[in-house]
Amino acid sequence: MSVRRTVAFGAALTLVAGLFDVPSLFVPGVGILALAGGASAWVSLAARQTRIRRERGPATAVEDEPYPLAFSIEHGQLPVPGGRVIDPLLAEPLELAGADELLTAEVRFARRGRRTLQPPTLELHDPLGIARRRVRGEREREVLVLPRTSPVVVSESGGSEAGGGLGGSAGGGSGLETPTVDPEIDGLRPFRQGTPATRIHWRSVARRGEMLELRLVAGADRVPMVALDSSRPASEDALDRAVRAAASLCLHLAREGGGCSLLLSADERPIPVTPDMENWPRALARLALVEPSRTTPSVRRASRATAIFWVSARSAERMPKALSGLRGSACTLVLPEGLSDGAVEFTVAGCEGVRLSSRIRPRRARAA
Repeated sequence: MSVRRTVAFGAALTLVAGLFDVPSLFVPGVGILALAGGASAWVSLAARQTRIRRERGPATAVEDEPYPLAFSIEHGQLPVPGGRVIDPLLAEPLELAGADELLTAEVRFARRGRRTLQPPTLELHDPLGIARRRVRGEREREVLVLPRTSPVVVSESGGSEAGGGLGGSAGGGSGLETPTVDPEIDGLRPFRQGTPATRIHWRSVARRGEMLELRLVAGADRVPMVALDSSRPASEDALDRAVRAAASLCLHLAREGGGCSLLLSADERPIPVTPDMENWPRALARLALVEPSRTTPSVRRASRATAIFWVSARSAERMPKALSGLRGSACTLVLPEGLSDGAVEFTVAGCEGVRLSSRIRPRRARAA
């Protein structure tokens, strides 16, 4: 029921009472008109004094993981009659209970990328639902949805689950074996709690009384490289799986293999991901924004890595010719399930790892 219908009904009763001389209808007719006017005035005044805003939440979220939402409601001296919060992210509106000033909920984002959170809307209404007014928030917010990561699972011929210690020297021929690389000193940074004493720069302590620690990195040319080829993906889902696989491999190699580097199609230089995970947020943010590209990662840079994990979202039949220069035991293709055509060494995030040297020759296209 709306204000117009209520007013129309009350006016009809009053008109009938006057035309047909039925005094008993005057009371309900006038009462309904007064009720409609009072409800409309109450809701309108409350809407003028009420404000709603979305509380600032985390700047990032992870695919399919809960992300908190909080809505703050401010009102004046006039009590809020009732209402609900409407937001595009919510499956159902949040009902306003009494004098609640903070409503919370959780949502999940199904796909990575930058998401714009539209201002929420508060719909006020009287207890009978006669009058309704909407109050809209004023500010948009942005959230960067990061790709989720998964454990690396080695096939029966390659060993056991990656969580069991694959990395530096283990792996049993799974393609995840990477030579151990000694880190290099790359300057100083402020001391952090938990840093081993061997990494403290004692000369700074003795000279200036300032606690500094050595910053250790592994050279991008002497660690395994994860190269993500986002050119001409087979589908949007295939590209998303390739991104998740690249993120999962970087995380695994950084923790278990002493570090790695990440090279994207659009980047000229790889991003080092060291065991201290200092650059990990930057690498993950870059992966979250990967879009189909026209170029492939630089094979020249990838050829200097100790091992190469070439992650692609295209079919094995459409791999770039530049990969012929990387053919060998040190290069592993990582393709979405169903797009590879070789002996699977490991699986990760819906993708399969296949040694480049063990791939079956590309099948020729069938004649039409």
